[in-house]
Amino acid sequence: MKQSQRKLVAPTSEWTIEQDIYLIENSALNLNELCKHLPYTEDQIRQRK
Repeated sequence: MKQSQRKLVAPTSEWTIEQDIYLIENSALNLNELCKHLPYTEDQIRQRK
């Protein structure tokens, strides 16, 4: 019996590559500072970290 192969689908993200890079490079900043430079809430940034 053959099993159908499922295609892997990456979840879509609202974050751009540049925003991800900024978050990675500045991950030591507190959430208030990150919120000033990124268009996301503290909770969204926390989850993305």
